[in-house]
Amino acid sequence: MKRVTTLILIIAVVLFLVPWGIYYHSLSLVGKMPIFPIVVMSDEDLIKIWKKNEKEAVLSKIDEVTPYWIYHWLIMAIANDDFSYNEIPNPYEKMSIMASTVALTHIMAGNFSGKGMLQWHITHVCLGIWIQRNWSIKAIASRYLEIIELHNMTIREDIIRK
Repeated sequence: MKRVTTLILIIAVVLFLVPWGIYYHSLSLVGKMPIFPIVVMSDEDLIKIWKKNEKEAVLSKIDEVTPYWIYHWLIMAIANDDFSYNEIPNPYEKMSIMASTVALTHIMAGNFSGKGMLQWHITHVCLGIWIQRNWSIKAIASRYLEIIELHNMTIREDIIRK
């Protein structure tokens, strides 16, 4: 019984520490963190751009995301794909497309020192989480608009402010 208890404790500690270890390691692969937006938008503009760009994310839940989000995502993916169980709350309600775009653009600008696509993708997710945990929602949306305007992105015109 003592061995089982010890094994369960070790597994629990590993499950608790691994996401944070991956999170901090991935952030160490980012040369410098993204720059804060030059101008932060008004509340009215935030609501407009949020409704247009964030189809699944819930405004009040964005700052609740942690590195443990990946467990929620994995459970949902396995439940939906392998068991056709759709009753698990949507993990994307805590993830911002705009924060992800800020992170992705930053990494693509040469601020990634890792090797391989797995590290690249994990760093992208971790940097998006870092942005959501450290920036205000207004700052995220403002920087997103700066990036869209700077790069004159027209790939998905349905999400760009006109």
